[in-house]
Amino acid sequence: MGTMKKKRRKKANNEWAEFQSQHELSDEVIQLARQTGYPLKRFQGLLVSDGPDHAATKSQRIRTLHQQWTEKLAKRKADIDAGLVEPRQKAKKTKYDPQWAKAKQVCRLNMDDIRKAKELGLGPQALIRNVPSPSQQWKAPSKSGFSKCTRNAFWHATSRKREPTRTE
Repeated sequence: MGTMKKKRRKKANNEWAEFQSQHELSDEVIQLARQTGYPLKRFQGLLVSDGPDHAATKSQRIRTLHQQWTEKLAKRKADIDAGLVEPRQKAKKTKYDPQWAKAKQVCRLNMDDIRKAKELGLGPQALIRNVPSPSQQWKAPSKSGFSKCTRNAFWHATSRKREPTRTE
């Protein structure tokens, strides 16, 4: 886990602990509040908003919010099972391919460069074959080659769009 992620998690834990001590809430109630997944500021806004149970204590309102969240989640799952709603799409993860990993390492590429190479239809072996050896200093690295190709393709596409229409 990265250090920034640890810092953010630690800061969030401290904020929730401070919220708990300010409002004198039990650990169980805080656990229910955190299960909803709302950030603390949004959760505080939900607690402050005027609702039908505005006169209730904070712990009762937290329990009510948790119950509403649970019911909403159960309803969504039932709708997905019934086919009424499409499930949310998960973020696409790039599959680990050892050949692309080797090409990335040998050619000193980043993920954006690999994406461009795939768009151009280049394979990992083509990139590795194009790595200049010390005796081939005239040969450009593969990174500059396909970045020029994508740049040229981009400029040709935009130049066609900017041509004025001829009216005769």
